[in-house]
Amino acid sequence: MSVPIEEYVAQGQPFRASAGVLIRDERGRPLVVQPTYKTTWEIPGGLIDPGEAPHQAAAREVREELGVILPIGRLLCVDHSGPSERNSHSMFHFILDGGVVDSPDEFTVAEDEIVRAVYLPTADAIQLLGPRVGARVGFALSALDERSALYLHNGALPSNGGDTHGADLASGDL
Repeated sequence: MSVPIEEYVAQGQPFRASAGVLIRDERGRPLVVQPTYKTTWEIPGGLIDPGEAPHQAAAREVREELGVILPIGRLLCVDHSGPSERNSHSMFHFILDGGVVDSPDEFTVAEDEIVRAVYLPTADAIQLLGPRVGARVGFALSALDERSALYLHNGALPSNGGDTHGADLASGDL
């Protein structure tokens, strides 16, 4: 049975979205931040405001959390997570390329939001970030190296056998 488009749109699709930024130092180590408001570590980023595009949210969050304006690069991965005990809505988590920033001294952390920001070896960062965010960052680093974009579901590549890579950027598809 088909629902009229107006009715379908009026029902809405309850989901939220976040944008994270993968910033690395000259040695390729990812930047991780320790938020003041939760026990888990994160990469810079946060929720996307209504009407805001992921790259706009990423730039805003970096400016708010780290006190710098960075050019936000391409999409590295997007992870869909379904409703959970912690969140009653589906979430789409975008990770975008924040490029290379040589020293964390260039940052002025927002002390009301961030305890500290540090570069860590990849394995240490992934472990500190926890299973879901750590997996996203690992896949984002892989996508960066492969010049691709990845689709994830609950922090992992979908097991449906479908192609999870986006367009091949090296071939000029985008």
